[in-house]
Amino acid sequence: MTKIIVFNIPTSGHIDPSLPLVAELVRRGAQATYYLTPGYRAAVEQTGSTFQETPGMTDDYFAEVSRRFNPFRLVTQLLVTAHDLLPQMKAMLMEEKPDVVIYDSMCPWGHLAAKLSGIPTVSSMALLDLPPSYVMKSGDYGTALKVLGRALPWMGRYQRAKRQLEKSYSLQIPGIYTTLNWPGELNIIYSAEQIHPDANALHGRIDARYLFVGPPMNQETSDESFPFEELDSARPLIYISLGTVFSNNPAFFRACIEAFRDQNYQVVMSLGRRLSIESLGEIPPNFIVRAYVPQLAVLERSDLYITHGGVNSTHQALYYGIPLLLVPQQLEQAAVAVRLVELGAGLRLRKPTAAKLRSMASRLLDDKAFRLQAEVLGTALKEAGGVTRAADEIEAFGSARAAEA
Repeated sequence: MTKIIVFNIPTSGHIDPSLPLVAELVRRGAQATYYLTPGYRAAVEQTGSTFQETPGMTDDYFAEVSRRFNPFRLVTQLLVTAHDLLPQMKAMLMEEKPDVVIYDSMCPWGHLAAKLSGIPTVSSMALLDLPPSYVMKSGDYGTALKVLGRALPWMGRYQRAKRQLEKSYSLQIPGIYTTLNWPGELNIIYSAEQIHPDANALHGRIDARYLFVGPPMNQETSDESFPFEELDSARPLIYISLGTVFSNNPAFFRACIEAFRDQNYQVVMSLGRRLSIESLGEIPPNFIVRAYVPQLAVLERSDLYITHGGVNSTHQALYYGIPLLLVPQQLEQAAVAVRLVELGAGLRLRKPTAAKLRSMASRLLDDKAFRLQAEVLGTALKEAGGVTRAADEIEAFGSARAAEA
């Protein structure tokens, strides 16, 4: 395989898993062109890829829809963007003639442009391919009703956008669930079969292959400002983060401070860029609080991770055998939390208070069964093969499709 085109959406949780994979393909000699928004140019170019700006798209593409989750508004936006981009993206693919198109599973213009151009497709699945019924197992019926209430006014607009795309390009667009996690002919899932619910059902699909490769453990840039020398191995280390999208939650972080001040724990807390440290008041001496921390390096030293339950961060913690206290911020994260509780690697906290945080953290740290099960899952993730296996399979897939042409 000599040429690949990559399409993605401008959000770190979807971009980060793809970068080590693309870097590995480039290292093996592939010529890669990566379409994204300007703020991610440096990250893309570090993989050795050629950066190309996605026409008409900005870094804050998801700014409005991320404030209050609304699946129909989100899919409507994605389908409208696909309608606008398809003529340019199809023309580019017909001219470039790549061996393979790699697209994020929530990037319909990547999938559809490749389909219209007859190019083999690889879907980079940053989300778990959770069945809709599994999301309901989260039990967040109140949240589901709120989401449904926000979604109802957008259902008509979603149907119009879907019909317009189908009519303009003679396509058959699937339902909303598939559009949010669009499979390709080969699908790279950054998990392990032991973790993904109902993995056998995925393998039973005859029109696609699913490859579980574990999380890509990105090499972080060194952060000389983080005080690793202050970490005290004599005390359990608790790492707390809500990721990048949901981090503007001062009440949660204040509850964490109240829970663990004056306790025999050391706490590292990552706030993200939108919340100031000063807004939290006095920081106890057993806390290290930063806008950003080198997450992998901190996780590797941690005894417990308190997290929103994003797919990337939970798998990174499991990779190091770290049990989790999950505080989901939306329905997909709640479904992830349900699965990890089922597997015995963590506990879920619905309404975080200082007392509940302290009690559940103590349980997770004292009961070694949680750590042992997290380590079992970590071993499965390590043995999944990582980006090396993913690149092997993509190369074999591209060669096989070229031989069929």
